Amino acid sequence: MTNLKLTRRSLLTAGLISGLAFLGGCAASAHPQPVMAAGKAPVAVVYVKPAPPKHRPHYAKPPRPGHRVVWIEGRWKWDSHRYVWAQGRWAKPPKHRRHRTQGHWKNTRHGWYWVPGHWR
Repeated sequence: MTNLKLTRRSLLTAGLISGLAFLGGCAASAHPQPVMAAGKAPVAVVYVKPAPPKHRPHYAKPPRPGHRVVWIEGRWKWDSHRYVWAQGRWAKPPKHRRHRTQGHWKNTRHGWYWVPGHWR
């Protein structure tokens, strides 16, 4: 009789663990999918609780190095402890793409995350 009780208990425990694993998987799927940069592999989404600073540092934009370059705005980057400013830069667009959609910080119930810019 004892062996039968242990078997039932083992089955109940296994069922409970399976059910919790299933529910845990459902909760994880509520998070946004990884951000896809055009033509690149997905990147992990990092959620940050404090909002990015609203102000942008003022600095002189360097002279345009050529006529076929596009200015990419500076942005606040998260370095695991705080926001740091990454200065803007001139960049040559990929072939057949001349316009750049700037990246931005997006707020969700999980926190803030960076949506990278892309060429179009």
